[in-house]
Amino acid sequence: MHKSFRFNGIRKPYIYMLSGKSRPPFAPVRRNILRIPNRPGGLITSSETDVLPLQVPIGFVSVTDEQILQYKEELAGWLLTDEPVTLIFDDEPNRIYYAVVENTLEDFEEFVTLRKGTITFICPDPYKYGQSYQLNFQNDAITLLNEGTAETYPIIEATAKEDVTFLQVAKENEYMMIGRQLDAGIQPQDREELVMHDTLTTTTGWTTGTATDIERAISGTMVSNGTGFVVQDYGSGTDVYHGPALKKSVPSPLQDFRAEAFVRFPNGSGQVGRIEMVGLDANNAQIFRIGLYDSKPSGNRTKASARVGTLTNGIRITDTEAVYVDNWTNYIGIYRIERVGNTWSVYFAEVDLATGIHHTTHRRTLNTSDFNQELTQIQLYIAKYTASWGSYDPVNSIFEDLKVYRINEEAEIPYIAHEGDIITLDHQTNNILINGESRLDLKDFGASFFSLNKGVNHIFTFPEGAFDTTVKWRERFK
Repeated sequence: MHKSFRFNGIRKPYIYMLSGKSRPPFAPVRRNILRIPNRPGGLITSSETDVLPLQVPIGFVSVTDEQILQYKEELAGWLLTDEPVTLIFDDEPNRIYYAVVENTLEDFEEFVTLRKGTITFICPDPYKYGQSYQLNFQNDAITLLNEGTAETYPIIEATAKEDVTFLQVAKENEYMMIGRQLDAGIQPQDREELVMHDTLTTTTGWTTGTATDIERAISGTMVSNGTGFVVQDYGSGTDVYHGPALKKSVPSPLQDFRAEAFVRFPNGSGQVGRIEMVGLDANNAQIFRIGLYDSKPSGNRTKASARVGTLTNGIRITDTEAVYVDNWTNYIGIYRIERVGNTWSVYFAEVDLATGIHHTTHRRTLNTSDFNQELTQIQLYIAKYTASWGSYDPVNSIFEDLKVYRINEEAEIPYIAHEGDIITLDHQTNNILINGESRLDLKDFGASFFSLNKGVNHIFTFPEGAFDTTVKWRERFK
């Protein structure tokens, strides 16, 4: 079979890779030289690895001018990408480049029975990548061999076997650490104490909600489908959002708290709706409202919204689309609201169901001494919109999980993870995750992300016996 390449996972059967390709054996290195008067030569002050250019001559059997135009258009659609993607050559099947095409494709000239030309790729990451590995730590330690010709960056995943206040991973004289070690005589404490967790598999214990805002009528019926709360009937209303609401008391009144819902909001074109969580006090007055909505029947325009108080007397915390408008289309993830003293915080994040990692996040805070009554009830609300001239299709929203926490006074040394929690130290992206959520705020001041050296590496975790740990890495070649 003729030699070719696979770009962005695609291989074109009519492409032939011709001789004369320019693929340097390693990434180019630029030396910065300090010249000293009256001294021969100079001193190397630093070295920089440059981008890697790859010139690939290709050809295919001559066809008509009309067909060659069609091929050029197909190649442009295939090869022109916004970001670097995988590039694998048939004669180097165990190495992966990450490349983009530079400028344009050189014109394909006719040569005997072939059309030939050159594609120039640029690799901003000048390294080649080989096999991926994953190993488990044994007795809080591991010795691994990096057989690449360059340093590479690991992903370390630690699953807590007990409550912990810190995690430290050390390699020779480098370390990464989050949290704080306990001092003698200090009792650790949970900052957040889970006081209510409802998986919403039944409506037992829930009662009909209370109307609190002039633009939101409560009508219809909400039920559990066995995995979450869904709408059975939206009821009726005109020129207003309307739909069912259910509410439930928290075990005890809360001053400082966090409330979090896992939701699905699969908004399609022509659909209009809301999925909101409301906090109520003992008199059924609205303390906060947070949720997602789409008010644009002409397109998919999911927005995140949160406020304290009501529409008529409250203060907005946020009301926004994602950075890229379509990023929250078919939203699957969480939203969260928290009050500590006079500070309100909200957080929205989609969740990758395969990895648990949060992405496309949004955070906002607000300081106000108003609306500081104790939280006694949580209300869940799903609505559609009916106008006087007709009704819009609703979004088939689902509440799948609800958690409410009491926030205690800041502990001197708080727990950062509990049994079953997963801490990920991603040295590739310089990120720290706990159960998929970025927590760089927990990073120890003196800690740093580190690489795996070429050859043998010894890595240790602390505290002893507190984690089941794995390390993943990928060979990297100059």
